Amino acid sequence: MAYGLLQHNLLGITKGGLTKDFLPRILIIFVWLPLILSFILWATVGHAVFYPNMLDRIFPYAIPCILSFLSCFVLATISFMQKPATKINILFGLICTLWGFLNLDTTLNMVLLDKNLALQISRIDHFFLVNQLGLSVHFVYSITGRRERWPIFYLCYIIAIIFMPLTQSDWYFQGSKEFSWGFYGQRNVGFDMFGLATLAAISWGIFLLYKSVRSETDIDLKKKYHYVLIGVVFIAILNLLGSTPALYGLNVYPLGNFTFLPVLMMGYGVFRHNIVNLTIYT
Repeated sequence: MAYGLLQHNLLGITKGGLTKDFLPRILIIFVWLPLILSFILWATVGHAVFYPNMLDRIFPYAIPCILSFLSCFVLATISFMQKPATKINILFGLICTLWGFLNLDTTLNMVLLDKNLALQISRIDHFFLVNQLGLSVHFVYSITGRRERWPIFYLCYIIAIIFMPLTQSDWYFQGSKEFSWGFYGQRNVGFDMFGLATLAAISWGIFLLYKSVRSETDIDLKKKYHYVLIGVVFIAILNLLGSTPALYGLNVYPLGNFTFLPVLMMGYGVFRHNIVNLTIYT
């Protein structure tokens, strides 16, 4: 009887709440959950797995990573809170989330004492991070509206799914090495293969963005593509080149820790029209 009386209300909640309200909330929880769990870990067993004086590790080495994951998480939250929830906003939010996970992973690797725990955290992070391959190409196609070789982004998603279980094996990270600034995962052949796939995907994305910048006549769209293009190129330089030495065991501080710079530039390009009057979901 109660179901009969409330049937229309229940259907309204299901259709409106779950699709329009519930999903953004879940995505926002997904964004911040790893950071919350990290604080819980520190509060419960911090004395056993973290450096006793973490400030010596945070300053100055972890500051760029902290700025990066906070910038990424805030941009992801803004993206998921936008009304209406467009494909571009969702894709950009997921991209920022994964880059935030990577920088939180790097931060934890700087303050942990346990090498095995540090390696496990990196493997969990990269289980999600490999999906950046499909999300990034999908994002470029969506923001530019181009259709050249459209099925490529489906291929990128398939490759990412194949690599997800591989990230949990020694074929991806063969171990973790301690440097003066913290632990860092050491690449293996699986990581190298994914790196080549990432380089190809980023190169294709840069090509599409460059063509859009050259051919677009609308000045506002041209500026948007320009900011996103600069951000993508900057991210490629920092992460594919700047972080490579540490992956091969060289004691060189990873420039990928400065991800907040290109991510903020991309965020400005995506939200430049509503950067002042953001439509915040409440």
